[in-house]
Amino acid sequence: MPYDAFWLPATPVRAVVLLAHGMAEHAGRYQRLGEALSGAGFALYAHDQRGHGRTAELGPLGLFAAENGWNTAV
Repeated sequence: MPYDAFWLPATPVRAVVLLAHGMAEHAGRYQRLGEALSGAGFALYAHDQRGHGRTAELGPLGLFAAENGWNTAV
């Protein structure tokens, strides 16, 4: 199940920004950016990449799979 976050402006949307977070981050970390962008008329959409945020399982950070993790992520 994907986990995502989005911030929408109260006014008509000027543009949509799709955020792809970096390693060891998660979508919720960008709340302040989302609030700032939505206040300026932009919509921001972000999702937790596999193995990050609410999609992460207990274990080493950045571990996507027991085998072939790179192929699973890509």
